Amino acid sequence: MRAGIAVSNRPELARYHLSATLHRAGRDIGLTSRLIDAATGHHLWAHRHVGTSEELFSFEDVAAASVAAAIESGLRAAESDRAWRKPNRDLTANNMTLRALRLAFALEADANSRALDLLGQAIDRDPDHAFAVALSAWCIGQRGSPVYRLTNASVQDRHRMRQQATTLARRALTLRCGASELAMVGNAFVLTGDLETANAVIQKALSVNGSSAWAWSRNGLIDVCAQRMYPLRSGQALHRARPCS
Repeated sequence: MRAGIAVSNRPELARYHLSATLHRAGRDIGLTSRLIDAATGHHLWAHRHVGTSEELFSFEDVAAASVAAAIESGLRAAESDRAWRKPNRDLTANNMTLRALRLAFALEADANSRALDLLGQAIDRDPDHAFAVALSAWCIGQRGSPVYRLTNASVQDRHRMRQQATTLARRALTLRCGASELAMVGNAFVLTGDLETANAVIQKALSVNGSSAWAWSRNGLIDVCAQRMYPLRSGQALHRARPCS
């Protein structure tokens, strides 16, 4: 629920079903989880968490955190596939954003342009769609960053793109953001070179959902960028969150 997933105890109302099987062999305990499309019965995703009998009392909490961290990407992929199968005439702002998400991850010039076109349409339909605004900030940040080389833009144009990405990222922070939206906003701030703000946003994302794989990956990216851009002296460091045990 912290990841923004609506949970129901009535299976007939749920779009996806999560099933789990517990195995025990000697000292080893294993929990195998599967995500199933309720309409088709297709298995969409599987995850296995392993522990030992010595961890019996903590196994449930650790396994739940492990599944929560892993299921978010599985659900997102399933919803993206559903959005791409939907007829264009029936697309909602959320469907357009999910389509754009796959294109954004391609890190290619044409895919980036198509993603921004979809996101522009999504924001026209719902100006307060936090994920669409956050993803737009990241996509424009990609174009303005020399790292991805998505355009042959001049230095001035890249600077303008980074300013635009910053404006969108700050707008996203005024909307109703969950951990995923905050992770995307943090990513945008990394690309604009504002590592201090990026760090603050990612720490907020982790406080909302400490199992967010996106937020943890951005957390690591900030460390890498900080060392490359501003090598820290001994004893200096950005304030970091620590992984959940």
